[in-house]
Amino acid sequence: MPIYEPGLSEIVLRNIAQNRLSFTTSIADGIKDAEIVFICVGTPQSDTGAADLSQVW
Repeated sequence: MPIYEPGLSEIVLRNIAQNRLSFTTSIADGIKDAEIVFICVGTPQSDTGAADLSQVW
């Protein structure tokens, strides 16, 4: 997992095993039975330190 947070890998693996968490790149598969949808995109910092939200808007 490319995110460092102590204990995160164990939490993610446990919730995947219990069918409470899944990941997909397919929009149709991702939303068909979803109660909550997270959309993740890059928001790199600009030279001023502000987040680049161009992929969001």
